[in-house]
Amino acid sequence: GYGHGGHIFTSSDYGQHWTIQKGAGQHFWRDITIAKDPGDKGMHIAAVEYDTTGGGVYSTTDNGEHWTSTRTNAVEWTTVASDPSGQFIIAGVSSWDDGSSTNKATVFCSKDYGATWSNLFERSGDNYAVTQVAADASKSEPKFYFVFLDGTESSIFTSQCDIISWESFPQSFNGYIKIAPSNDGKNLAVGTDL
Repeated sequence: GYGHGGHIFTSSDYGQHWTIQKGAGQHFWRDITIAKDPGDKGMHIAAVEYDTTGGGVYSTTDNGEHWTSTRTNAVEWTTVASDPSGQFIIAGVSSWDDGSSTNKATVFCSKDYGATWSNLFERSGDNYAVTQVAADASKSEPKFYFVFLDGTESSIFTSQCDIISWESFPQSFNGYIKIAPSNDGKNLAVGTDL
């Protein structure tokens, strides 16, 4: 039911049959990503949840048999993406419950399938949000993109997981946007709502 949150379901036969991932628990899931490492038999799944008492990132590397939870006092985990192998994961947060009245838009990255996380980007402000993250598959370590919303203007930033310095693109866009990179990262598409 709505009061307890929903479930994660997975399919390994093109959507013909579905399995409920009970190990992930019931939460208000906001976003999910899946990857399949060619040298590994398991699906790598990462999902983010919204929770008024502190949300988190959940990940699995064995088809959902075992789940790792990284919980914080970040309330509004909004977005998650991974590289094609599932080793590198990026997640965005738009609000925290840390007692302050100022909102913090934050980006976290994991280089070990979600076992540990690093804080890569943080900006404080009432109208700030991280609305989307994305990854390309161009290198052994992917390039990540995230969309930072400042009130009514969105900017796109890019970096690799272990580089704290994020490069911003010269073009900004009005409103809420979504970004999609090609596998090689050369081509980008952006959709806007204004």
